[in-house]
Amino acid sequence: MGTSSQLILMGTAADSAIQLPPSVLELPYFNGTNILVAASLNGGNVLAIFMTTLTTWLNDLGVQPPSKDEMFDIVIKKGLDYTSKQYSEQREEIPKLTFLPTFFGERHNPTCKGSVYNIGTNTVNIGEVFAGLCQGLVKNLLDMMPLCLLQEFGVKRVVCSGP
Repeated sequence: MGTSSQLILMGTAADSAIQLPPSVLELPYFNGTNILVAASLNGGNVLAIFMTTLTTWLNDLGVQPPSKDEMFDIVIKKGLDYTSKQYSEQREEIPKLTFLPTFFGERHNPTCKGSVYNIGTNTVNIGEVFAGLCQGLVKNLLDMMPLCLLQEFGVKRVVCSGP
């Protein structure tokens, strides 16, 4: 995931029985084709803000933070550990920390800002927070380009890329 995030598919609005949501733009592409784009203003920049916040908190507490790369390695590992544990234990009965990490709003909804739901005494650990941010970024993309639209255009797989 780069600074922002996006989902793109080949097609035109005319090919769809579904009306495109305001979050999806139709743009010209090569050789007379068009693409449908859900381009979020939120992505890796949200994760960078989280890391900056952690660094600030550690500095405020008088603790020397690890390097940026070390911190990313730690929170990614904690997030993966949390996610693995969550799925292996089938913790569906326990409310999951849920993020809407739209810190920068969106082009179609510039006033939309971030939210956090299901905060509890057992949900505020670094692994769950990081996993929740990542899951929230993916959910935001799927909210912007709904699954029914992907299905209608026959999307069978999603290719992810980023720096």
